[in-house]
Amino acid sequence: MKSALAFALLAGLVFYFSKNSFRTGDVVGAQLTPISLLTRGDIYLDAFVPHYQKLGKGTFPYFFHATSRGVISSYPIAIPILAIPIYAIPVWTHLNNSPADSIAAGERLGKLSAAIFAALAVFVFWRTARALGASPQLCFWLSAAFAFGSEMLTTGAQSLWMHGPGSLFLLLATYSSLCFGKNTMRY
Repeated sequence: MKSALAFALLAGLVFYFSKNSFRTGDVVGAQLTPISLLTRGDIYLDAFVPHYQKLGKGTFPYFFHATSRGVISSYPIAIPILAIPIYAIPVWTHLNNSPADSIAAGERLGKLSAAIFAALAVFVFWRTARALGASPQLCFWLSAAFAFGSEMLTTGAQSLWMHGPGSLFLLLATYSSLCFGKNTMRY
């Protein structure tokens, strides 16, 4: 268990400090919705539309969806909700609520959230390999291949997509199915 945790922490640091963060509209809603939830208690992103319209030469951004109540993300809300615990302290203590400050904070906290979700996926991957009977040495090499030789490094850990949390929950389901059928869990 200690080896799995140590390796996951190392992977999380590599994920966070890698320079591959994507600047694409696909993650904007996931990066800004937790800030909106924590500062205003809603999911509406109207305050950010002018900034992104200016960048898009006046066109309405594809990653936002206008509703009768306001502008929301075009993408599912599950990932922003999962990221709230990671966002909470920095948003409540350091954010001045200007759209520019929120956008910058969303980029930084989105990268941190993605790295944490990916590191947790690496931890669960190690534990799953161990539950399947792999030796600690084999767990290390398999987890290294998963962390640094798959989309986990190149995509899942780089921005607040659905890849990292999706992988994490699929691995949790696999690990749970392996362990709940046994009397004891393998450590």
